[in-house]
Amino acid sequence: MSDARSTPDATPKRHRPWGWIAACAVLLLVAAGFAVWAIGLQSDLDDQKAQTTQAQQQAEQAGDAVDGLKNQVAGLRQRLEQAIQDAGGSSGGDDAATTPEPTPAPDDAQPTPTPRAAEPTATP
Repeated sequence: MSDARSTPDATPKRHRPWGWIAACAVLLLVAAGFAVWAIGLQSDLDDQKAQTTQAQQQAEQAGDAVDGLKNQVAGLRQRLEQAIQDAGGSSGGDDAATTPEPTPAPDDAQPTPTPRAAEPTATP
């Protein structure tokens, strides 16, 4: 029995599984690479969402401005139609009501000469 204990082949020598260690290290590096890529992708998505939100707000403001202009145009159209109706309906015989009075000129204003009253120039 003492012979079994003294033989070196009887107890197997332990060795490390370097293949498995290398495979796990590679998988760990791949997982770390995916994590970095995912963080970068999330940052890009956050930036894109912020730009989209800003563009939507600007579009909303532009739409509000367009609505305001539409309301102004509608109000002007109504005033114009009312003025046309007033002008067309009151021309029954009272010309003084439809003819606007001329604006008085300032005291120091000089009359503008007509082309016939202007000084003639000599033509060669």
